[in-house]
Amino acid sequence: MEPELKKGLYREFFSRPVDEVNEKYHTLDFESKHYTTYINVGIWRSVKDFDKAIGILIPNREKHKKKPNKELIEVFDFEYKLRERIVMKVEEDRIGEWILPSPTLRNKF
Repeated sequence: MEPELKKGLYREFFSRPVDEVNEKYHTLDFESKHYTTYINVGIWRSVKDFDKAIGILIPNREKHKKKPNKELIEVFDFEYKLRERIVMKVEEDRIGEWILPSPTLRNKF
C-alpha cells in the first residue's frame, strides 16, 4: 500500500527478519518455514492522520450472517494469513548519538 496522502507521516520502515543474526536476537514467535514475515512500522503524527492515509485501504470487518459471534475479514491473495496490527504510543524516547540515515541509504547486516 502506497498512500497517496502522506500528511502526518514522519517515517516508515518495512522490514523482515535477518537469518544470519545470533539466535539470542530471535525471541519473537512470528517466523515460519511456510512464509516470510514482514513488519511495517509507521511513525505518524496521529491515528487520525494514519486513518486518512492508510485506514481507508484496510478492509473492514463484517459480522458473519450465519454465525453472529464470528467476523469475516478479507485478505489479499498474496497473504498467507490475516495481517496483525496494533496502535502504540511513545512512553519514553531515547536518542543515541547517531541520526537516522536517509531513506535512500540501506543499512546491511
